[in-house]
Amino acid sequence: MAGPGGMRGGFPGRRVGGGSRSDCFTKAPLVALNPKTNFGATTAVYPTFYFSAPSENKPLKVKFVLKNAAGRTIAKRRFVTEPKSGIIAIDLST
Repeated sequence: MAGPGGMRGGFPGRRVGGGSRSDCFTKAPLVALNPKTNFGATTAVYPTFYFSAPSENKPLKVKFVLKNAAGRTIAKRRFVTEPKSGIIAIDLST
């Protein structure tokens, strides 16, 4: 008797698992939530930037530096994240 695909019994012989998943990344960096091209434009005088924080359940020290096309620093912020994963917003108006 042939099964699906014409194989006898329906399944190939000598089957073993072929893949596995490891634990979550433990040293995952902040990930910027920006356009795929890494270039974005805004008309906002004080734009807000968003990042995804890893699930490390501990505060992270962050240094944010925004530079213009000439490489000059426009804004700089240092802060410590909350001890949880999620979206972080950096509001440049403050």
